[in-house]
Amino acid sequence: MSVASSAWAHTIVVVRPDADDPILTEIFSRLCGELHMYGLKVNVAHGEEGAPPWGTQRAPNDGSTEIIGGVALLRTPGQASANIWIAEAATGKESLRITVSIGDADAPSLLAVRAVDLLRASLRDTDLPEKARPETKSNATAGLSRSNEAPSPATLDGLERWAIRGGATTLWETGDLGLGLAVTVGIARRISPRLGLELAFMAPLGGQTYAVTAATAQLRQELGAVAVAWRLVERRHLTLDLSQGFGATHLSVRGEAQSPWLPQSTSAWAALSSTGARLGLRLSSHIGLDVALAAVVLLPRPVLEVADVSYELHQPLILATGGLRYGF
Repeated sequence: MSVASSAWAHTIVVVRPDADDPILTEIFSRLCGELHMYGLKVNVAHGEEGAPPWGTQRAPNDGSTEIIGGVALLRTPGQASANIWIAEAATGKESLRITVSIGDADAPSLLAVRAVDLLRASLRDTDLPEKARPETKSNATAGLSRSNEAPSPATLDGLERWAIRGGATTLWETGDLGLGLAVTVGIARRISPRLGLELAFMAPLGGQTYAVTAATAQLRQELGAVAVAWRLVERRHLTLDLSQGFGATHLSVRGEAQSPWLPQSTSAWAALSSTGARLGLRLSSHIGLDVALAAVVLLPRPVLEVADVSYELHQPLILATGGLRYGF
């Protein structure tokens, strides 16, 4: 859950691409995020194609920053490319140029990560923090041109590091209580390309009622859970996660009764376990649509006492959630 420290005072110049190209715009956003994640400062600039973005002279060094490289994003029919320049330690002039190209289908998710990995691999002599990425196989092809062979690029990170979610939730008790409705808010943190953590809160969940001849019980719940999410499928616009969550729920019951019974209200806590899946659809570079389905088990199992009837909730409860996600 930690973020990169700003103590590493090395600067990478990134040339801003054409804003009318949505693929390059998304790659640019991810590239800046990846550089920040490794503690590098980003200097956004405008430059001409084919020229190092910082020119041929070393930028003035005030003791807090030092330009050590640059990246420019280009687009040709069917593929996107990242031109990477490495500055010579002594003079600040260009000493090495690398070009990595990936097809349009995989470029938004792969190109930024591979460009940063190649950039870091070429800066072995600078004082950079070392963070390893797990390697996975990819169907994307990359064309490289440099004086010596680069190490194998690491895997992608399919989603932004952080995401905020909001939407609506239904909780279905398959017996007599039926459906309950609630509002959901949550925050997610991706800690590796395949693994993430999610914190969600659902409240107030109402609309579930149990009635007998002489009395009625209205049930209300608030649920909170922390889940571990495993990325099962990653595509350009679609993701599929499996999740296992643990948390707690607060149940409150308001009773209504006819004579000779007396109405009462009470509440209780229960632990919960949820197992499910989440399908994500990317709508833009930051906004997506999420739909999730999970089976929920409460411990201990709640029992409603209504007049002279005891009703034990049917389990598992079916939790369905839909809403928007904003990633950053």
